[in-house]
Amino acid sequence: MNLKDLILNRRTIRKFTQKEISKETLLSYIDLARLSPSSANLQPLKYAIITEKQTVDAVFAHTKWAGYLNGTYTPQETEKPTAFICVLKDETIPSNGAEFDAGAAVMTINLLAENDGIGCCIMGAIDRAEICKILNAPQECALMYVLALGYKGETPKFVDLENKDVKYFLENGQIHVPKRKRSEILIKF
Repeated sequence: MNLKDLILNRRTIRKFTQKEISKETLLSYIDLARLSPSSANLQPLKYAIITEKQTVDAVFAHTKWAGYLNGTYTPQETEKPTAFICVLKDETIPSNGAEFDAGAAVMTINLLAENDGIGCCIMGAIDRAEICKILNAPQECALMYVLALGYKGETPKFVDLENKDVKYFLENGQIHVPKRKRSEILIKF
């Protein structure tokens, strides 16, 4: 698949099959994410890969899903992610650009996963303190994001934004994600 198709097909996935992702695949994502742009090339990001079911379940318990759907779209047992990648910032490395770095790294992982038919949900609605305990993360590392990963169990679609309502919604069991039209985002051409 070419890059344009990857971007067009990539959507946030919240329902997964239970097919496992190989550790080698996840490690390859980290190897490429570490090559993403980094503000002042300081490279403050660290990663944790979680694939053991017990730990996946423990992390899952400290995540919130599909906020716009009021808790009605949390994955059931047979729809949960099979892996997580946690993105952390090493606080011993001074950096004003860690959010930028994380965005670049997370999108790299997202596109790599899409290329492999693996779905991804970038999660910020998480209990950072509890997840850090589960990870036994070093004290100097602050959890930024959790990426839920698994082979896709759904196919969300994007639709044109109407009435300035950005909230994604369910229609016939499928998530629809409103996106602004180009005419709304282009200020000069």
